[in-house]
Amino acid sequence: MKRKIKLFLVVSLLLGSFLMVNLALAEEIEDEIAELKTRISQLEEKEKIAQKEEEGVGLLSGLAEKIEVSGAVEAEVSYLKSKPKGEDEENESDISLSTVEFGLDIDINEYTKAHLLWLWEEGEGPVDLDEGIITLGGTGTFPVYLSVGKLYVPFGNFETHFVSDPLTLEIGETRESAVVVGYANDLMETSFGFFNGDIDKANSDNVIENYVASVVFNPLSGKSKDIVLSLGASYISNIADSNGLEEESTTGNVEDYIGGFNTFLSIGFKNFTLEAEYLTATDEFEAGELNFASMEVRPRAYNIELAYEINDKWEVAGKYEGSKVTDDIENFLPEKRYGVATSYALFKNTTLSWEYLQGEYENGDKEDGVTLQLAVEF
Repeated sequence: MKRKIKLFLVVSLLLGSFLMVNLALAEEIEDEIAELKTRISQLEEKEKIAQKEEEGVGLLSGLAEKIEVSGAVEAEVSYLKSKPKGEDEENESDISLSTVEFGLDIDINEYTKAHLLWLWEEGEGPVDLDEGIITLGGTGTFPVYLSVGKLYVPFGNFETHFVSDPLTLEIGETRESAVVVGYANDLMETSFGFFNGDIDKANSDNVIENYVASVVFNPLSGKSKDIVLSLGASYISNIADSNGLEEESTTGNVEDYIGGFNTFLSIGFKNFTLEAEYLTATDEFEAGELNFASMEVRPRAYNIELAYEINDKWEVAGKYEGSKVTDDIENFLPEKRYGVATSYALFKNTTLSWEYLQGEYENGDKEDGVTLQLAVEF
């Protein structure tokens, strides 16, 4: 009997010990499982964060591939000697940050592009959205294009190797909110656009009734290594809407719309380049419609430049240009102007340019100007 009791006690003790050990092991296993779950949760959270970061980097990388950033900064030192007819000469000199540009070209998809350009010019007020354009088409497989937005309409060429703008640009360059339809390939480009200009016909409605048309030929494209030839012509229905003439309008309207015609020729032969351009109004403005003319006047201008590229860094150029826009009372642009210029590529996308220009006005006034410009592009 006593043996049975002892055996029972021993077995009970063993079973109790076994249960105690199992309970302790179970609690330890539960703790380890809980800790493991916590670690797994932390790892999953880290993986989600890493995945989001990779997606973010991928998105930024994708955007970087679609966006091209460009711009320019130009600083100038200038000197101008003016000699009004019958008066003492006047001298002026200045240092200026003449131009700052920042542009974005965005490939939305294969057939859609957007272009934005901000411009600041010293003395011209705050930063301005100079261009904002949406373009559909215009690809190698689809050469027809449609451009809509604030843009420079396709009137004139205005190519120059000088620091100063040519006189043709002063009369003809036109920036408007417009729609332009065109076709372009390696040999030619033709375009037609329409817009509602700021200068209206007197007593007329404020409607879209101005238009522009242009054609440019590149007949030797891909055919000659030594000769580059480009020539073209353009027409605008209301030249009073050009940037230069609009600022000279006395009333903001005209008796009748006066058209404008432009033609240009650009020839490159080895290291030589010839630029020739002519621009004219197709009829006369009425006396008093423009600030600089007290009589009927038909604005017109021409520009001829010859440039020689000495090597990859040096270029020299000469020009002769002129205009006929005023009577002998007011000076708007020189009747004739000629000069020389040179430019030197200091570093990549960094250019130092110098020019000398002498101008003579119809009323006998004269001026001599020298400009030194440092420009960077990116």
